Amino acid sequence: MKICPVCEKKIEGRFCPHCFRFVTPWDVSDHTYINKSHDAGRDKDCDYHNPKTRYSRQEYMQPGYEKRVYGGGGAGSTKKQTQPARQNHPAQAARQTSKRGSGVNTPDSVKPSRIVLIIVIAVLVINVILGIVANYFENNYDDLWRKENTAYSTEITIPEPVIALDDSRSIKGYLSAISYVKKEESYLGTYYYYNPDDITGLTEYHCDNGHFDLTSDEFYDRFVQFYGEAPFMTDEVSSEESNYRLDSTVGEDVILLETVYVWEYETFDVEVYADTASGELHGYSFTADEADDAFYEMLYRWCDGELSGKFASVEDLKEKVSSSGGYLNETVDGIRLKIFQMSDYVSMDILK
Repeated sequence: MKICPVCEKKIEGRFCPHCFRFVTPWDVSDHTYINKSHDAGRDKDCDYHNPKTRYSRQEYMQPGYEKRVYGGGGAGSTKKQTQPARQNHPAQAARQTSKRGSGVNTPDSVKPSRIVLIIVIAVLVINVILGIVANYFENNYDDLWRKENTAYSTEITIPEPVIALDDSRSIKGYLSAISYVKKEESYLGTYYYYNPDDITGLTEYHCDNGHFDLTSDEFYDRFVQFYGEAPFMTDEVSSEESNYRLDSTVGEDVILLETVYVWEYETFDVEVYADTASGELHGYSFTADEADDAFYEMLYRWCDGELSGKFASVEDLKEKVSSSGGYLNETVDGIRLKIFQMSDYVSMDILK
């Protein structure tokens, strides 16, 4: 806090309203107690009285401070004031001597006193006005500076453009704009089911499922080249129940768009799960009702290409599935591998 070094009262700024003058404030700790008695033993390092502290460098501790504040010589002043000698006319000197002896005030003695009084009053009034103005500017400097800069600034501020999110360019916006086939309420929220024909071919959209960077058509060409034969029968299963939007009441909203492609081979089937809109793969599975060595060999070779090093051999694949109780479920590099075995039935799913 700031203390007036003259009257030792708390002030704001540089003007003391108690002394009616500008002073150099004495900065002391907020926890200093002014005009309180001190114990020399416990308060030997007191900032208030100890001249060894930094407060000894305050202006009020410097020689001649009282003289500058109060004016005049004060007690201990040795300076004498002298007046120049004046030659008086004998008659004038006689009149002055007569009037001084009679105790009557002359105009020469009255006029200077009035002038001094007027000057003192004017100085006090000016100090008060300057103090009020100084405190105002000190307390409002930032606001005044900001207003001044604003008033005279020639800089043109161009507001940032407000970019509205175009929800219509999302799959949710698209589904909200078209008509749904069926609506159902459940404890999870509200389901909206859509006709797959209204979604197929929207390659710029996809649902919330994970997706491989591969379409169903690209996967077909890849597997036929791997296996060496095309399936003797293909089928496409696309239903309303597999193409829906869930406005959830217990979590995040969910959009699932899925079409299943079935490829039948002589001893096994391949099912491909793809996004109805973009055609990107969600995953695929190989299933054999009566798995033979050729099927296991195919599973091993395919895994070795997709998940290199996962199995050391066909026998290692069989051993790991058997040791896991016929159900192996692992995630490798963001790809989920599931192998299920029950008697001669074997299926392997690879999902994103």
